[in-house]
Amino acid sequence: MREVRACPLNWKHPKYAGTDEYIPMTKGYIPKRKKMGIAMYETCSQGTPISPVKETAEELARWLADNGAPAFADEPATYEQWLAMIGKGYAPSMVMDANGMRSGVEDCQP
Repeated sequence: MREVRACPLNWKHPKYAGTDEYIPMTKGYIPKRKKMGIAMYETCSQGTPISPVKETAEELARWLADNGAPAFADEPATYEQWLAMIGKGYAPSMVMDANGMRSGVEDCQP
């Protein structure tokens, strides 16, 4: 699952001491600050970020597309697909039908 989460603009997802490994946060973070942004999280397994916090949906979609962020496995998505998904708030990691397997982000339409 890919999920948009509200985060303070200066939010740094916690990591295990002495490592670059994120600590899972499956329930999200509920901040009480005025200056908020959004980040993209994978919530299928760990609840960890796949992007930094950005101020707008457009900035987040641009970062995800330009950096080849994984929509499913190692598969990226386009700016338009990420932007549509951000507007919905979440997408399944994978969709499977008669046409095969693909990312849920790929299925998002503006």
